[in-house]
Formats: sequence, C-alpha cells, structure tokens
Amino acid sequence: YSFRIESGRTDELGDLCSAFDSMTRGLEERTLMGRMLSKSAQKFSLQEADVDGRRMEFALLYVGIPSFESWMTSASQESLFADLREQVTMISKIIISAGGDIDKIIGERILAVFHSENNPAEAVAAACRAALQITAAEGRGALPFPTATAVNYGTVIAGFLGVGGKRDFTIIGDAVNVTARIESQAELLRYQRCLASELVLDLLPADVLAREHGEVELKGKAKPMKLYQLTTNSPSI
Repeated sequence: YSFRIESGRTDELGDLCSAFDSMTRGLEERTLMGRMLSKSAQKFSLQEADVDGRRMEFALLYVGIPSFESWMTSASQESLFADLREQVTMISKIIISAGGDIDKIIGERILAVFHSENNPAEAVAAACRAALQITAAEGRGALPFPTATAVNYGTVIAGFLGVGGKRDFTIIGDAVNVTARIESQAELLRYQRCLASELVLDLLPADVLAREHGEVELKGKAKPMKLYQLTTNSPSI
C-alpha cells in the first residue's frame, strides 16, 4: 500500500493516477489503524459525531499481577520487562480471541472491554470466559506471573481524550473504577483469583459457575458490594 504513481499528468490518465494514489493511501492508513487501535477505537475514529464521547454499556475485564512490587525488587529490569511483555502479549491474545478489546495497558495491569449490541449476556459471557482462560493459563504454568481478574458490567462514557492531534480512545466512569477495585480484592485470594460483581451474576452463561465470595467495602462506595468467585464446569475453558 505504500506504492505511489505521482505522475504529475493533468489529463484523464493523470486523474486516474491521482485516484489510485488516494485509494492506496487510504488503504495504508486503514491497515496502520488496524495495527495500532482496538476495534472500538477504530469505530469511534470513523464516527466523527461520536468522538466527544457517548454513553455505552460494556462488560469490563481488569487483569493485574498480585504483589507485583515484590517481583520488581527480586528480578533485573531487563528480565522483568521481558517477562511482563510476554505476559501482556499472551493475555491480550486471549482477550482478543474471546472478542474483547484492549482499552489500555497501565504498567502490569490491563483493562479490556467487551461489547455486544443489545445483548449484554453475550458480552458478559465473553468477558467471563476470557477471565477463566487467563486463570487456566496461569494454572498450567503458561504465564510468567500470577494473575488476578475482575469482571463487571456497567455504563461508561466512551470517546477520545487529548489535546490537538494527541488524542487517545478511552472509557471513563464509575464502572471502570469499581472493576479496578474488585481486581484489588481478587489479588487477596490464594487461588482462582477471579471475582465478579453482582451485576454480572444474572448474565452468566451455563458453563460459568459463581460462588458467593461475600460483601466487601470498596473505596468510594457507601455500601458494601457483594462479590462472586468465578469457576467453570467446562473443560474447554
């Protein structure tokens, strides 16, 4: 897609050459966008009316590494970064294969979103299965670090934030903050560190099981929130 004719002609053949250059330039930009942006970001970038943000409902998946600070003090920076890169790559592949988008990577933490038009149960099912696949990957020793995951569902504001040409697609809202705090609670578990909010409970697929974890107090919430530990009865997850 980087090839250009650039003939400089002013006749009909020149118009054809210019049209070809314009087409290949657009294809090149679209290919680059596909490599650099998530599906959600691509969708918003093509809908100029929506770039200021709009309300959307997402299933949210937050993935972290328990006690990551201790890993930072016990390993060299080079090996730590290499292992972290491998971890992020493998987890991202699981999320994308399950139909999710990587919204952002913040150090060792990953925020992913799952969206399905008019079908929240489908989005929640995909997020839960991705979370359990990540837990299973840790269990069989396929990840360099342990993981803690949280699944939540809620309304967020989605769009681009930034100044001038430096803008980034993001989601904001209470649901995002709650998901991150649920992940912090998951880090405290000894095993099967996968917690979900009560909002997810009624949308779970048949192959995902939920055991009541109890009520916990989350920062910024006036009332305790009931959480559930997710497991599966399906060998394919």
